[in-house]
Amino acid sequence: MKIEEYFKKLQSRHNYCLDFNDFSSTLALYPATLVAMADGEFSALERGNIISALKEATDNDIVLFEMYRLLNNLIELDANEKASLLQSIKEAIADKPDLKAIVLELMVSTADADDGISNEEAALIDELKTTLSI
Repeated sequence: MKIEEYFKKLQSRHNYCLDFNDFSSTLALYPATLVAMADGEFSALERGNIISALKEATDNDIVLFEMYRLLNNLIELDANEKASLLQSIKEAIADKPDLKAIVLELMVSTADADDGISNEEAALIDELKTTLSI
């Protein structure tokens, strides 16, 4: 499924106050959010790192809240939906090396925000690098 189709599907399901650019910016943080949760603890520092990155994407508090709500909804996807979304992200960034670098940096910086990168986080970063062809 293309990213645009995900946007329409999730928009109809959750009625976000987001445009497609806001949605796309949020998706760039999805892998980082998965990494932050890999060790079973989504710490305040990791959440703060995610929120800081979201704040760089918007100066509108309502949009910021909606982007964070979207990330929380994406975390709750089942394994098949997550795999499908990651495949869609892979396709969307396939010819965008700058965006690939940003996604990787977000994963690493978020994992490193709280006492360094755990073994679980490092393993998931490696897995996501392969999955997303980064």
